[in-house]
Amino acid sequence: DGDPKSEDARRVMLKTLNTIRVHKKFKTTGIPEMDPVSEMKLASEEVISAVSSIADLETKLGQSSMKGNPNLQAYFDAFEKRVKLHTRVQDLDKQINQSKFMVMSDDLRAMRRVLRRLEFIDKDGVV
Repeated sequence: DGDPKSEDARRVMLKTLNTIRVHKKFKTTGIPEMDPVSEMKLASEEVISAVSSIADLETKLGQSSMKGNPNLQAYFDAFEKRVKLHTRVQDLDKQINQSKFMVMSDDLRAMRRVLRRLEFIDKDGVV
C-alpha cells in the first residue's frame, strides 16, 4: 500500500527504523543525519529557511548558560508548574466572567419584567 497514514504502513516503517537503529554499523555512532538540501534535493524556500532556523537555534542552545546546569531539571519543573498555574488562572477567569454574565442576564431579565409590569414595554420588549 505505502500510504503513510495507514496503520500497517506505519507499523512497517517503525519496524524498519528500529532495525536500522539497532544495526551494528550504527551502534556506536548512531544514524547519520542527512542534509535535506544537498542530499535529499529539497531545495524549496521553506526547507532552506527551516534548516537555517534549526541551525541558528542549535547554535544558541550550544551557547546557552543553561546547558549543563545541574539545576536545569528543577528549573524546567518549576516552569512547567508555572505554565499549569497560568492556565488554571485563565480557566478561573473564564468561569468568573461566565458567572458575571449569568448574574447580569438575571438582572436584565428582572429589569425587563419591571418595565413590562409598568407597561413601558410590550410583551415583545418594544418601547
